[in-house]
Amino acid sequence: MAAPEQPFLHEGLDDLSSEIRWRLTHRDGSSQLSLAGELDLAGVAELDRAAAGLHVNGGGETVVVDLARASFVDSSVIAWLLRLSRRVEAGGCDFVVLVEGGAVRSTLEISGVCNLLTVFEQNGAGRRSRVGPPGPRPDLTGPRWSE
Repeated sequence: MAAPEQPFLHEGLDDLSSEIRWRLTHRDGSSQLSLAGELDLAGVAELDRAAAGLHVNGGGETVVVDLARASFVDSSVIAWLLRLSRRVEAGGCDFVVLVEGGAVRSTLEISGVCNLLTVFEQNGAGRRSRVGPPGPRPDLTGPRWSE
C-alpha cells in the first residue's frame, strides 16, 4: 500500500542562509522547489544550482516552483522560469508555478507568463485557483496539493 500523499510545506524556509532561500523536496513522483525572498539577476546562478536537483526525466511527474514566499521577481527570473519549464516539459514532466496574491503574481500576470505557463494562486485556507487561461494542465486544487 502506497504511503499517503503529503502536502508540500513552507516551514523552515526562514532559517535558510543564502542570498536566495530555497528548499527542494521530492514526494510521490513530484518535485517542488520552494523559493523565498527577493529573486533577481544576482540570484539566477543560485536558482540554477537549486533547480539542478529537480527530477525532470520521467513522464507523469509534476515539477512545482513555489513562489508563494517570494516577495519580488524580475525579468531575469521570468526568463529562468521559462527556460526551466522548457527543460522540465522536454523531460516529459508537467511544470507548475505556485504564487500568492501580491507583487509576484502581478508581475507574472503583467509579463504574460500566466498565458505561457501553468500558474496557480494559493488563496486563503490553502485553496488554489488557476491564474490565466484554462488549459490541459495539472489540477492542483485537489487534496494532494492542499495544506
